[in-house]
Amino acid sequence: APDEYYDPLPPISAEAVASTLAGMPSQPAAPPPPPTPPKLDSKRSEAHKGAAPRFRMSILTDYAGVVSETVTDERLPAHVEGEENNEDNLEFRTLLNFEKVGRGERKRCVMCGREAEAEDRRRAGCEPQCCVIPKQCKDVCDACTKSTWRHRATDVYFKWCQGCKKFRSIPAFANKRHTAKCDACRKRGREGYHKKVKKNKEDESPAK
Repeated sequence: APDEYYDPLPPISAEAVASTLAGMPSQPAAPPPPPTPPKLDSKRSEAHKGAAPRFRMSILTDYAGVVSETVTDERLPAHVEGEENNEDNLEFRTLLNFEKVGRGERKRCVMCGREAEAEDRRRAGCEPQCCVIPKQCKDVCDACTKSTWRHRATDVYFKWCQGCKKFRSIPAFANKRHTAKCDACRKRGREGYHKKVKKNKEDESPAK
């Protein structure tokens, strides 16, 4: 005979089993299937398929400078683009929110005050918050060159022109304000392009 005896376990009711099962965690859901890669358009050229992605430059839209502030399209008065192009009050140094730093110091944007991280956005990466001050932009970062500005003292609205390398009043961009160059620079570019095409055709045509 065994040395020790144990009392028999009480019977377990169906309700107790159901209650125990209800308190147990359910099995984890199956992971979602991996996303289907997008299909390449067969009509696109092989060169275009392998092209590097374009770098997106940020646009400063909410900077309230002491001298000049950025404005969005909603805040731009409707009559501004139709005004006569008068740039008597657009002296470069009077529009700046910050002084230009001295030689040997780290560059700083004269409009938003951010310190430069690179001169080329490809080297800075695609992050829009990176401050990039390209060469020949008079210490204006690429974000500020894309923005529309308002001079507080004179209520003049202006924007940077990549062709003139200076600030121009909004009426100078009347035909296409969201481009990098003013109307005059775009016109000169078209004329130069047509002259080049015409010259190439004349050079290719056989002499009579």
